[in-house]
Amino acid sequence: DDVVSGLLVEGSPSDIYISSFVLPVFDELTFITWALGRRIVHCSASDNAASECNRAVSEYRAEIATIASPAELIGYLKNQNIGGFYPIWVRYLCYLREGRFEEAFHYLED
Repeated sequence: DDVVSGLLVEGSPSDIYISSFVLPVFDELTFITWALGRRIVHCSASDNAASECNRAVSEYRAEIATIASPAELIGYLKNQNIGGFYPIWVRYLCYLREGRFEEAFHYLED
């Protein structure tokens, strides 16, 4: 109940991508960001769309779909070595949510 995730299809006139996203629900964002996910497939006009979608779903299931708690989200960010401002904020929020205040405090300076 604390984490939402899924796949995004990003389209532009020249390219289509399938990307993953994962977000803590308790951050109460009004938008989806893929700062914690990644582009999985750069779709090609010559490849089979079904195989590209299957690849995206398989990678999503293997990497993100099982993340359901703040602790699992922290572990995912660490294992994937995801950096940047928003991931720092998410670590801070997750530690607070878990009641791990000393670890949360560490991220205040970041």
